[in-house]
Amino acid sequence: MHEMSIVQSLADGIRQHLPPGASLVRAVVEVGSLEHLDEDVMRSAWDAVSMAPPLEGAALAGRHVPVSARCRHCDHGYAPEVQAYLACPRCGEARPDVLAGWGVTLRTLEADVPPDPGKAEAPDEDPDRNHKER
Repeated sequence: MHEMSIVQSLADGIRQHLPPGASLVRAVVEVGSLEHLDEDVMRSAWDAVSMAPPLEGAALAGRHVPVSARCRHCDHGYAPEVQAYLACPRCGEARPDVLAGWGVTLRTLEADVPPDPGKAEAPDEDPDRNHKER
């Protein structure tokens, strides 16, 4: 179950990027099809690693990234119908450059950030100012 190690790495990276005192609201990740990750297992792993602040109660949303490739032999771009078979549909060469569909990428962090005590609040400030997207 490599989902747990991937989710743990995501949680560690998120903690490093959150400002001091901030709490995570939502993280969005892109997951390539070639990773063969089980969404339910990832959700369970996230529940396990996000039980304490600053991740407690935060949502983990995933976006599926389909595979796309370009043939090194004939330069044809394509999306393989069967992901386990990446041979070029035009010439049959089986050494593609995979352009998308691999890896797990953290794309967005939404966090509640406490106000800076060193700054005075202006009366007309936006009430959503403490909810920032990274």
